[in-house]
Amino acid sequence: MQLTVSQAFGALRAEDEPWLEQCFVAPADFERIVSNRSEVIFGSIGSGKTALYETIKRKNRGPSGEPIRLLIDWRISAPAAIDPERASSMVRSQVQHLFDLCAVQLATHIVNFPERFVAAPEWVQQRINWFIQSYVTGSPELRLGHLIARNLPGSSALRSLLDSKPPAFLHPNAAPQETIEELTLGLEQIGLQGVWFLVDDIERHAHNDEKLMLEMFQALLGTLPIFEKSGFVFKLFVPERFEGVFSRTSGFERRRIAGIRLRLTSIELERIVNKRLQFVTGDPEFHLGRLYSESEILTWLRATGAESPRHWLDQVYPMIGHYIAHDLDRMLTKKEWNSLRQNYPPQFYFYPDKKSVIVGGKVMTLDEVPPNAVDMLAYLFAHNNEIVSREELYFLAFKPGLQRIPVVGEKEYESPNDYRGALDTALWRLRNAIEPDPKFPVLLETKRGHGVLLHVRF
Repeated sequence: MQLTVSQAFGALRAEDEPWLEQCFVAPADFERIVSNRSEVIFGSIGSGKTALYETIKRKNRGPSGEPIRLLIDWRISAPAAIDPERASSMVRSQVQHLFDLCAVQLATHIVNFPERFVAAPEWVQQRINWFIQSYVTGSPELRLGHLIARNLPGSSALRSLLDSKPPAFLHPNAAPQETIEELTLGLEQIGLQGVWFLVDDIERHAHNDEKLMLEMFQALLGTLPIFEKSGFVFKLFVPERFEGVFSRTSGFERRRIAGIRLRLTSIELERIVNKRLQFVTGDPEFHLGRLYSESEILTWLRATGAESPRHWLDQVYPMIGHYIAHDLDRMLTKKEWNSLRQNYPPQFYFYPDKKSVIVGGKVMTLDEVPPNAVDMLAYLFAHNNEIVSREELYFLAFKPGLQRIPVVGEKEYESPNDYRGALDTALWRLRNAIEPDPKFPVLLETKRGHGVLLHVRF
């Protein structure tokens, strides 16, 4: 398979890359992550969580394409409201929700892979029928009708199942563990090795209401004692900023779930980039050193991308794009290399309340930068990609409290000779704080005779 540059280095959305598995590089903890144990995988945005998530899904297939286990692709969402006095009921509600997800996914499995179900003994079919009809929330006919209407291989089997009334296998007040035992027994008989819940896409929901999300996850972790002796496994892909909160929950303290930090080494990141370069060029031997000096590229990628595969790929994008577009059979020249870096700087975000910036995949604090220099950065960020005159930058950003640039004769006026040194020092401090390579600035550019420009690419 040969990919386009845009496919391999453009969108960078693992869920939209059907060829991902061929470019995937497993992290050091991969075997532990895919073991039959519940795990929370902590990682920053762009760290490869979603690529790992999608790879686990695709590896859950047997030789003929049938699932190995019941896989619940759970795009979790926060509840609309939480009553603090009903923590225990939240756990019960969470268990019911998990059973509902299992029932719907089991019906979906029967529709797509009916052979083992249809060939199973009557007691197996009845047990599975009982679970689906008992635990699908609301009307099973309405919830599952779309599966029958799609005329898939097992649509008629599901139709027959819903038309019959199964016997009650458990009394109404049976403990959840008893339900799990019955479900697990039925799954084994149709070739499924338990249930895995994969939970991703948390950043988006956490952004809406982080407190609700954390309380909801605490309720989820509170259900682990119910599932720990079954084939139920949870794989939660969580932003690393929640690691401290999660580590204090009972699930961690009692070792019912383990935490893994997703960290990729420079060697692993280089392999990820090289694999995609090989797919783009069609050359199985192609590597970064064919684009430019390998040591210089790697130094740049470590400075701009840190441990993030997304940002390593983002920075290689213009290089391989230029190489392919110009049909080169040589390395980039020094002039081309510098021009590409200047025209395609790493993404930049500034958070004045936290006195921090994100440059590519790297988070940096500005604690050692004087406040007036941080104020200058805030002003430049507000006027990003615009040339700000040195005069404007000094009087409206560096100097506190001024609303306009003073003119000669006014008390606040200072000549350029008076403030040149202070302004240059502040800009020097900023460059050293935010530039991947202060000797070759790509973010904070001085336009001689015009002013200062902050290049921002979101």
